[in-house]
Amino acid sequence: MRFLHEKYENIWWILSMLAALILFMNHLFLKSDVLSILVFVLYAVLMSFVRIMNRRYKEKKQSE
Repeated sequence: MRFLHEKYENIWWILSMLAALILFMNHLFLKSDVLSILVFVLYAVLMSFVRIMNRRYKEKKQSE
């Protein structure tokens, strides 16, 4: 995904690393399928939000 603003790229990287860390810790210690599904759903929702905000920023920048 190509980001136009550094803020959205930073959010994407932080959320990706956090999701990977939580899934890794879950696999090692808890082994809970519910937690894995919850992390996946939250990650998908937050990534959709970042994509929408990046698209709005792109449209605003092009209209200027």
